[in-house]
Amino acid sequence: FNEARVKDTVFAGLNLCGARNLAAVLHDPSSILSIGTDTLLVTLQSNGGQFSAEQQDFFARGGVAPELLLTIRQTAAAIGQ
Repeated sequence: FNEARVKDTVFAGLNLCGARNLAAVLHDPSSILSIGTDTLLVTLQSNGGQFSAEQQDFFARGGVAPELLLTIRQTAAAIGQ
């Protein structure tokens, strides 16, 4: 993702656990990312139940509310992931 430009992009059904350079993603000024809860959950599960700092920053810059990340963590913990 090094210097990838995103604008009106949908991230659905993806595992971002192994994605590199998320911090280098360039958000178009009018960028609206849609990051599916499925992407959040599978990334969290594949990353041992924790989001990396880079992932959290990427999600925040993509418009994911901190409350949603907390809910995803709690859901994963409740189902034993």
